[in-house]
Amino acid sequence: MVGVVLGLHRLFFYFAKVRIKRIYLFKKDILWYNKIKKVLLNGGIE
Repeated sequence: MVGVVLGLHRLFFYFAKVRIKRIYLFKKDILWYNKIKKVLLNGGIE
């Protein structure tokens, strides 16, 4: 029984870590996309 609970906890933490990493990378991509868009709209690099 204890092993099952530990296994579930491990799974939960693994999924939480993966999700946090994915969200972090997604936000970074959005930041880069906005930077590139600004540069294109301004017609050059500041």
